[in-house]
Amino acid sequence: MSGATGSTLEGNVAKAEKYLERFRASGVRNFIDGAPRAAQSGHTFETSSPIDDKVLASVAAGDAADVAAAAEAAQRAFPKWRDLAGGDRRNLLHRIADAIEKPRADVYTLPYGQRMVVDYYAAEDMAAAEAQFGGAPPRRP
Repeated sequence: MSGATGSTLEGNVAKAEKYLERFRASGVRNFIDGAPRAAQSGHTFETSSPIDDKVLASVAAGDAADVAAAAEAAQRAFPKWRDLAGGDRRNLLHRIADAIEKPRADVYTLPYGQRMVVDYYAAEDMAAAEAQFGGAPPRRP
């Protein structure tokens, strides 16, 4: 490839390779109870590049047992989150949103980063929800 399009693609592929190194090395695992975990079943699937069908990473194939573990972890964590002052919760969510938005220009331009692009939009949704509810949380009567 040549010209601006070729150099843009090559640059984006180089950026993608940098991001994907860690996923190729350790796979994509479920994040449950503050730590990455393999699926309890041990099952995985491969995710491939839509550009050249090259395997990008092995992904933990979570199932009902993994969902239950995540729900139990969330239930255990909720009291601490619930009791956190609204301003502290807002500040934490702002730090998370800032960390997500920081690399967004790179992530947005990745040639085979559709999941990353989807996560970017999820981050925008999270930021919007945080803006609406980041202060004192609504209380149930």
